[in-house]
Parts: sequence; C-alpha cells; structure tokens
Amino acid sequence: MCVFAGALLCVILLSLPPLTPAEVVQKFSSNEDCSGFFVNPKFPNLPGIMKDGNIMDQNRYKALCQFYKNKYRFATLYDTTNKIPVFSAYKYTGKTETTTRSEQWLYEPQLEKSSEKEMKAVNDQDIYENQASNNNYKGSVEEMCVNRGHLFPVQHASDGETANSTFTLTNIVPQKKSFNGGSWADMETKVGQKMSESCRDQNGTVEAYVVTGAVPGKKKLKNKVNVPKLMWTAFCCRKKSGKWRSMAHWAENKDEQTALEPCSVKNLQEELQKHYGPTVQIFPDECNAEPVPLGPCGTAVPPTGTGSLRLDNPPLTKERSCQTADRHLVLSWNGQFGESMEKAWVEKSCLFLGRLWNSGRYNLRSSLLPVPVKNLQTEPGSTDRLLSGVYRTWKQQK
Repeated sequence: MCVFAGALLCVILLSLPPLTPAEVVQKFSSNEDCSGFFVNPKFPNLPGIMKDGNIMDQNRYKALCQFYKNKYRFATLYDTTNKIPVFSAYKYTGKTETTTRSEQWLYEPQLEKSSEKEMKAVNDQDIYENQASNNNYKGSVEEMCVNRGHLFPVQHASDGETANSTFTLTNIVPQKKSFNGGSWADMETKVGQKMSESCRDQNGTVEAYVVTGAVPGKKKLKNKVNVPKLMWTAFCCRKKSGKWRSMAHWAENKDEQTALEPCSVKNLQEELQKHYGPTVQIFPDECNAEPVPLGPCGTAVPPTGTGSLRLDNPPLTKERSCQTADRHLVLSWNGQFGESMEKAWVEKSCLFLGRLWNSGRYNLRSSLLPVPVKNLQTEPGSTDRLLSGVYRTWKQQK
C-alpha cells in the first residue's frame, strides 16, 4: 500500500507544470512584468493579429516577454512564419550608464520548445524552426543590401545588460543598410532626445512607452526571413504637467532617404490601416491627442493661414531657396504665420518638394501651387498633377 501511494504521488508531481514563469506566454497580460511595457496597460490592436490583448493565431504569433540576466527587458510579438517581430514594446527611462554594441547574438529557446526562458547565445551551426538563425543574416548585405535592424534600438537601452538583450534575433528585421544606419538611426537619436526632454514626471524621472514594428513585405532573405516593406515607431508619455505627449514616425524600408518627419500617432494608425485593415490602434486614446498640431508627415502644409509654393517663378511676398542634390527650388509664400511657424513650414516644404522631385513620380513645372490648409483647390494654370499628389498625401494622412 505504501509503495503504491508513493508511486502515485510521484506521477502527480511529474504532471505539474514548471513553477518558473515562462517567457513565451499566451497573452502579454498574463505576465505582470511584461504588461508593464505597455501604457496603462493597453495592448496594440492589429486586425487579424491581436485584438484587446488576445492573439488571434496562437500557432503563428507568439507573445515574448524578453528575459535576460534574471530580468524582463521588453516585450515582443513574434511572427514565426515570417521569422520577424510584428513589434517590440519597451519602456524608455533615459540612460543610467554608457551602453555599447554587443558582439553576441541571442535566440529564444522556448520558441524551439525548450523549457529555458532566458535567451541564449546563438550557435552558427544551429537551424531554428520557428525563428531566424544567425546564418540567415550571413552575407545579407551582399545578397540584398540589408543588415540587422533593431526594433528596440540599443541606443534607447538604459543600461548595459538591457542593451545586450536587444541583440536577440527575435528583435531584429532585415533592414536596408543605408536606411538602418542613416535616416532611421538619426530619427532614433532625435526621438531619444525628445523623450528625455519631454517625458519627465514631477520628480524629474524619465518614462516613456515605445512600440516599434515592421510591416511584412514580399521578399525573403535566404528564402526564409521576410524583408519588411515598412518600418514604424511611436512613443507616448505623460509630461510633468499631467498632459500626454506622443509622436510617431514611419518610412519604407528602402535605400537611404531624406530625414524622417515626425507625425501624430493618429497619422501612423491611418497609415497602418492600409496594410492591416481598419481598427488599428497602437496606444490608448489619450495618447492620440497632440499638445501641438502636427501636419501630415512629409507634407508642406502651413499650420495656419494660406501659403503658396512656387517653383522657379518670380517671388511672392517672401521667398526661400531649397537646394537639393540636383535641383535649385524656390519656395515662395504669402500670409503671416509668425516667424517660428514660417521657419518650420519652410523646412517641411523644402523636404517635401525635394522628395517629390526625387521620386520621379511627379512632373514639376514652373507654376504656382496654392496649398490652403483646410481646402486644397486646383486653380487654372496650376500644375494639376503635382497638386493632386499633395492633395492625396493630405487626405490619406489627415
């Protein structure tokens, strides 16, 4: 009888789940530390992928609570089919120590049905079934001009161990090399500075919530790892005044481009709806309210009044030259916006005109291009094709 009872007890104990919390979870809300990387916490809504914190396809998409050196560092929603993250979410708290780039790449053992929850160093000989491997990125620059792009960037990590944790392959996407090290890296630096300045509480403590993601494209690296067609990022924080502050950026994953323009979270959500469908939401509603109006990303629309863009024609009341790589554009306008507003408008306008010219999609002729803020109308004799391009951009992103 005693032997039988002991054997029965043994079977019961072996059937119990491990007491150590798992890194791969059914939903982010099931892990308190993990849910702390999201505002309130409110999880992103992406149609067909995640809604109200619930993952729609548990076989394909995995919620990772990224665990390194006995601490949860950030959260990632990972696509095991495309072998890239959908997004990574983290809390920005400024710098507590100098961070450097790690030479050691990591992988997620539990995606390969291991019981170990802490990320491990990759082995070049290993081939992983549910995530990218080190070999997938070998020769990527020569093959497709892409390298490893972080969603949680190392420069936003507060300390050395958190910086090292960002070098997991589940936080990486194939990103165009010149874009990754150019305008995207510049944007990450500026956003870090902005969060350090704007996201301080009453005690002066820096705290901001960031979500960075990638929209899958049609190409694959090594016939396995999806190369995203679009990169996006947004942050939200509560300022010392108690008001919410937010900002977003996005850009196509292509060879180097001009500086990235900031935009609102609402603008970003409308852009992502083109790829995922309606009801995209990155943050709670309070993060969608801008303390100062932001124009549509990359458009040349003044914040107030009515402006005019003129190319190579006699100037209006005010004039500013825009020098691009191969064109000298003249920007002229009328109306009184105030010195600071005019300066910001001129800078945005020059960037936008340069992009239109370099894109090759628009025929820029010498014409007057009226750009009212609220109602874009084509005047007789204006360049219809260019103006309609401005109009489409405004309507899509407003």
